[in-house]
Amino acid sequence: MDKRVAIVGAGISGLLACKYAAARGFTPAVFEAQDHVGGVWNHTIESTRLQNARPTFEFSDFPWPSSVEDMFPTNFQVLDYLQSYAHHFGLLPYIKFNSKVISIDYVGDRIRSWDLWGKAFGCQGNWILKVIHTKDNFTKEYEAEFVIICTGWEIQWFPKYSKVWSWIWGRDIFRQSVAFNGLISSGENEWRL
Repeated sequence: MDKRVAIVGAGISGLLACKYAAARGFTPAVFEAQDHVGGVWNHTIESTRLQNARPTFEFSDFPWPSSVEDMFPTNFQVLDYLQSYAHHFGLLPYIKFNSKVISIDYVGDRIRSWDLWGKAFGCQGNWILKVIHTKDNFTKEYEAEFVIICTGWEIQWFPKYSKVWSWIWGRDIFRQSVAFNGLISSGENEWRL
């Protein structure tokens, strides 16, 4: 049986999920709303730089190019690095660009048992993803046995996800909130998050 894995988002996490899903013999399909990889790095202001020192922010199997000498690379350098990673590992054919997921529904028996934790394909149903292809403005449904959400944004922004979230296994473990603290600067204005 073909084990299809739908991955929402082609940022850092989405690229990693795609790489490892393909390496394990699954069939990944990455849905990216933008026309290129990069995730949240596509939505930063021009003056944004990496918040970590470059040596602490790289893929373990793909070093930064020697041409990037800045200790805190710019957002453009990060985007180039992510694009190079996707190209180097042959991930681009798996990515459907300009493809925005507008809903995800599960069809089949729901299994609510921790006994199956670790058996990602243990259910008897499928996930149905409704995707709008923004370049051509048409909507299509895709099926997958497993879904990985890699949007990089707060989950409340994801359409129709709250219905799914209500019965996800183990969500009770993640009830504490996660805080992000940072400073965004455009040169003229600063916003503290």
